[in-house]
Formats: sequence, structure tokens, C-alpha cells
Amino acid sequence: MPQKKRTFRTVVFESDFDLSPEDAWKTYSYRWQIEIVMRYYKNALGFDVTRVHDDYSV
Repeated sequence: MPQKKRTFRTVVFESDFDLSPEDAWKTYSYRWQIEIVMRYYKNALGFDVTRVHDDYSV
């Protein structure tokens, strides 16, 4: 079986928060859990599904 080639990628994170790269990565890793919680509360409160993110969408 051929050995897997290691690949490296670059992640660019821009923010006005003062976070270390490690803290930013740890925070981002929780994104999916946050999305699940937000979806639950949107459904529980009866909000419509929105596909647009602006100042007026939930």
C-alpha cells in the first residue's frame, strides 16, 4: 500500500479580536456544535430559515 503524502495547508484568519492562532483554531473547531444549537433554537422559536446574513436576519 503506498504511503500517504503529507500535505500542508494555509489557514488565514482575520479578526479584530486579540486571539492567539491556537485559541482561534480551538474556537473555530466548536463551530459545528454552535450551528446545531442555533438551528435548534431557531426551530424551537419558529423562525423561518434564512439564507441571507445581514443586519435584519436571525
